[in-house]
Amino acid sequence: MKAFWVVLGAGLCASPAAAALSGWYDSAEKISAILGDAALADQHRQMPLRKIENIGTDKDGADLWEVESQDCRMVVRLRALPPKGIGKTTWEVEGRGACD
Repeated sequence: MKAFWVVLGAGLCASPAAAALSGWYDSAEKISAILGDAALADQHRQMPLRKIENIGTDKDGADLWEVESQDCRMVVRLRALPPKGIGKTTWEVEGRGACD
């Protein structure tokens, strides 16, 4: 019986769910993808940022973020890039709106 619990515990610890990032670190990955997008920085004319805010999820599952600088506010779509095997999901900018 003891072997059963050892095997069960080891199996649960090695499951993909145990490798999931917390919401805090997942949000940090998403914000890093936004800040690392050179085309987005150029659209904002390299102006200082005022706000980066998660505004929800699109009907197709893409994350929507509002990015605001001094003269520009736009919605950015992020697409999930699942890992090949075990690992964390990374994100890339899939689309950018026009400045409001």
